Amino acid sequence: YSSGAFAASAVWTTVKRDPVTFSDGTTRDNTRNFQLAASYDFQVVKLFAHLGQTKVLAGTGTTTSDVTHDIWGLSASAPLGNGTLLAGMASRKGDETGGTSKRTVISLGYDYALSKRTDLYAVIRSDKTRAAATTLDVSGTSYAAGFRHRF
Repeated sequence: YSSGAFAASAVWTTVKRDPVTFSDGTTRDNTRNFQLAASYDFQVVKLFAHLGQTKVLAGTGTTTSDVTHDIWGLSASAPLGNGTLLAGMASRKGDETGGTSKRTVISLGYDYALSKRTDLYAVIRSDKTRAAATTLDVSGTSYAAGFRHRF
């Protein structure tokens, strides 16, 4: 849906797999997913938000080990000079065998327009993850830069 400065979307997917197609003949790995998203353009800043859930129905025979991930994200873009400042934060929390996993990503970037179809971009991202079976936090920082041309 889109009307003026507001836009929204909703997605629901279900993937059912036939166990006969797997090598052991018993494994099922069906997936259900939903996502809701919205944005609003205030002209000086455009805000984006999404939330959703992914559920993997996994297991062998009658034994299941379902995994559910709840996800959300907030981001913004704002014109700055001859480009656009980009910022975002997203999180995924999962209930899995062995406990709860969590991942949080924060990013900041700039997209510099060389022309209508060509731009340069740079992004820095902080990523923090806690695995389900441990209390150990793993984190890292990544950088990306590039040149993009749209045909």
